[in-house]
Amino acid sequence: MDFNIPPEDDTAITMIIARAKRELEGKGIAIDKQSAHIDMIACHKDVPLDLKKMLRADNFNFAHDFLGIRNHMNRETGKLSKHFLPRCALSEKDVA
Repeated sequence: MDFNIPPEDDTAITMIIARAKRELEGKGIAIDKQSAHIDMIACHKDVPLDLKKMLRADNFNFAHDFLGIRNHMNRETGKLSKHFLPRCALSEKDVA
């Protein structure tokens, strides 16, 4: 799998992971930065994300997307499983 993404997307993903560490580790949920980075890039390549929207999301929706991506990422295929769709996923018209 190709993990190359534009630098601005990589920066946004780094900021998302930092937010997850601040907010979720305080609730007892361990966040591995390297695994989270790989999962977020794989998700973004499979289901393009509005990374800015995810950064601005309220705590509930942010946790839904971040943990949903982590819990539904098939690490063999690099695709989301069980029909999980992040709330910050771009619509097909936004991607085209």
